[in-house]
Amino acid sequence: MEDAQVFAALHTIRTNPAYRAAEILRLRTEGGAAAMAKAAKTSDEYGAVLLLVNTWEAIASILEHVSESTREAVFAVTPVAQMHEALRPAIDALGTGCPEFGERFTAMARQHREWLSGCGKGGDYVSGNCGGLQALFG
Repeated sequence: MEDAQVFAALHTIRTNPAYRAAEILRLRTEGGAAAMAKAAKTSDEYGAVLLLVNTWEAIASILEHVSESTREAVFAVTPVAQMHEALRPAIDALGTGCPEFGERFTAMARQHREWLSGCGKGGDYVSGNCGGLQALFG
């Protein structure tokens, strides 16, 4: 995939109305992703947290197949590590029965943290571009 195709695909994934609704629910749920993962399996919260983690798992799957320069360009404007931190309690809770749950997302977040560190930026760093993306969603 070319850079433009990757960015277009990620934009489409992250602006999907179902994803947006799930992210808004996470932000409004007391206890966030951890509480959502403990909710009844038939609840909106439980379904939403599954959607969020699996969306980021899909993003990580796409990024596994791009060049290093494309991945770094995505890392510069995408809050992979920050979203992983927000969703980690759910990944931990839901992954007890399935160790592979969120595996690619976790690996990609580790790479993002390493990239941030190599750039001299902390884990809380968010570029101006990324700030605009985070205004759109978490």
